[in-house]
Amino acid sequence: MIILWSFLIVFSTILLVILLTSSQVHVLYDKKLSVELSSLNGLIKTELIPNRKKKKPKAAHKEKPKKENNTSVEEKIENLLDILSLYSEMATDIRTQFRFETFDFLLSFGTTDAATTAILSGIAWSGIYQMLGFIDTVFMLEELRVAVKPDFEQTGFYVYLDTTFKVNHAHLLRIALIASIKYIKRSKSK
Repeated sequence: MIILWSFLIVFSTILLVILLTSSQVHVLYDKKLSVELSSLNGLIKTELIPNRKKKKPKAAHKEKPKKENNTSVEEKIENLLDILSLYSEMATDIRTQFRFETFDFLLSFGTTDAATTAILSGIAWSGIYQMLGFIDTVFMLEELRVAVKPDFEQTGFYVYLDTTFKVNHAHLLRIALIASIKYIKRSKSK
C-alpha cells in the first residue's frame, strides 16, 4: 500500500510540474524545415521534424483505395462554421495564452528584370502584412522582425523563418476542455 501511495504522490507531483510549466515550439526554416518542442525550460527537448537530409524513396507500393466520405458539402460547411463560432467565443482566451516570443522572417529574391523584382517586392510586403495581421489577431507577437530584400543584381529565391511559440500546458488543457464542452452542448442542441 505504501508503494501505491508513493507512486501516486510522485506521479501527481510530476503531473503538477508539467501542468504548471510551459512548452516552447521552435520552428526554423532555412532551406530545410525543423521543428523542436522543449519543456521544463529546455530540460526536455524533442525534435518533431528533424533537420536532416531526405532519404531516397523506397520502392513504390500499391495505393489503398480511398474510403468514400458520405458527408455532404453543406454538412462540412456547417461543421466548419460551428468550429469558427466556437473559436470566436474563446478568442480572447486563446490570444492571451498562446504567444510568439520571436518571429523572424526574411524573404530575398531576384528576377532577370529589375522592374519585375520591384513589383514582386511590393506584392510580397502586402502579403506578409496580411499574414502578420492574421497572426497578431489570433496570437500575441512579442518580438517581430520581418524583411523583404529584393536582389536587383542576380536571380534567386531565399526564405528564412525562425520563430518560437510558447504555450502553458494548464491553459491549453483548460481551453481544450471548455471547447469540448461547448461543442458537445451545441451538437446536442441540434
